[in-house]
Amino acid sequence: ETMNEGAATLAENGTILYCNQRFADIVDVGLNEVLGMNVTDFLADDQVRNFEVMKAELHAHSARAELTLTAADGRNVAVYAALSLLEDSDFRSMCMVVTDISDLKRKNKEMLEQAMRAGRVISFEWDPLTDHVTRSENAAELFGYPAVRGTGAEYFALIHPDDRNQARQLLDSLTPESPQYHHQYRLLSPNGQIKWVEESGTAVFNDERKMIRLHGLSADITRRKLTEDALRRAQSVAKVGNWLMNVKTNELTWSSEIYRIFGVPDGTPLTYESFI
Repeated sequence: ETMNEGAATLAENGTILYCNQRFADIVDVGLNEVLGMNVTDFLADDQVRNFEVMKAELHAHSARAELTLTAADGRNVAVYAALSLLEDSDFRSMCMVVTDISDLKRKNKEMLEQAMRAGRVISFEWDPLTDHVTRSENAAELFGYPAVRGTGAEYFALIHPDDRNQARQLLDSLTPESPQYHHQYRLLSPNGQIKWVEESGTAVFNDERKMIRLHGLSADITRRKLTEDALRRAQSVAKVGNWLMNVKTNELTWSSEIYRIFGVPDGTPLTYESFI
């Protein structure tokens, strides 16, 4: 009872069977009154979905995520939550431990936003069930208009037509066994500009193997792409190429200009011995 974290025992449906004083303090409800309530009573609709995602991730008997609890007095309390199964119980139940990170979030928010702006990176989360997309507050720097909230359909309409099918195929290929992805594509801005985006994400699936959440980071790499393109053009004009040798795998990587200089078909696999 002297622990700084709030702790609660939950029934499978989320009913609070037991909690310590710290948990009651976080949600601003008396210790006796909170028993019998449901943990979802302190979660907004979008946070209920996040809690359900945590429950779906309990295959390994533990799940962790950031949640926002709504206290009885209306305050939003950011917490880091850990959920685990209680296997020794006579019936299926869960242990939930929450740490109040509100102060830490407030202090780090400005620093995080500055870092993301400097790196031209935005964070996003997509709910496939509702098609709702939520993005970090600096999303306008990538999209050219306020885009903190939107839909997946709206976003796919902005992807360059030549890249759209590949993006859809990539999402369709995600599975519980292979939930992560990394790819690059072009995005059409409202002003007609084309931006290059590098994106990494992770999908979350439920017990029926259905995707229920996708979250990740998108980076504006337009400047990098323009620099790479300019370098390739300069190398072609100057008849200069570049190469990379992986001494561990004995793989030799050439730029297209090096292939052209040596008269070797572009993309031909090479090793040090084959080149010599």
